[in-house]
Amino acid sequence: MRADQPSLTAIAVSFFRGIAALPGARRDVGGDPLAHEVLPGSLAALLRVAARVGPERARGRRALQALLAPLARHISLRTAAIDAIVERACTHDKVAQVVLLGAGLDMRAWRLQALQAASVWEVDHPATQRFKARKVEGRSPLASALRFVAVDFERERLEDKLLAAGFDPHQPTLWLWEGVTPYLHPDATRATLGTLRRLSAPASRAIISYALPGLVDLPPVLRPLLHGAFHLLGEPLRGALPQGAFFALLGDEGWRVEEEHGARTWAGRAGVPPPTLCVQERLVLVTPMLEAP
Repeated sequence: MRADQPSLTAIAVSFFRGIAALPGARRDVGGDPLAHEVLPGSLAALLRVAARVGPERARGRRALQALLAPLARHISLRTAAIDAIVERACTHDKVAQVVLLGAGLDMRAWRLQALQAASVWEVDHPATQRFKARKVEGRSPLASALRFVAVDFERERLEDKLLAAGFDPHQPTLWLWEGVTPYLHPDATRATLGTLRRLSAPASRAIISYALPGLVDLPPVLRPLLHGAFHLLGEPLRGALPQGAFFALLGDEGWRVEEEHGARTWAGRAGVPPPTLCVQERLVLVTPMLEAP
């Protein structure tokens, strides 16, 4: 993590969401039209320029979209699938506490109408939080309340920081943990799942993404190159697990799986073709067991 800068993963996810929101994107599934507000300068400028060009000069925009389409498609479908669960939880189930773990440059608190009656806590590394706070200064969120919770996990406890920020463990909560567990050792994932279970009142939910071994459906000879690339970026893939192993981890820490699905399901629900690049990442929606293990 660079000083006062978000992680490269957080930047990439926000940029892909911005690509999905550009004019001409297929149905704008899972796009973030506010991504340019929080991205670093050059990427923000690229999105602004791409959004403004007229039809007669749209060839460059279409080339950019085509170049980045495989990963952008996966990210945008994942975003749309999570948005739908957030909207259902906040409007139908009336969940009024939403916590984003590893929030990065997520702009849901500013773009989802369903959060108008919810308090949102965004949890991330202090460097990411300082960067984002500067970017959104003066922009009011749609959420009824928004709190940045900076946690240095090497020195501080998530539980302590959330409670100090006004989080109420006696109220139902929607936890959102997107795009993080593949980079964590399973022991760190286990510890966080246990913390979330202790802080979850009945009727709470957690949306968690996880990666299957391999992450991307590549020929075996190319897989070491993929993992090497993540190592060079300073964010090695440590936490990919088979479905059975991840479900066992959830069960051990007191969580019951309600839903589990991936990109083909997300595309079907959105009414669009699935992404051409098969990313082996899945979403689970889980609820606390009545009795913790």
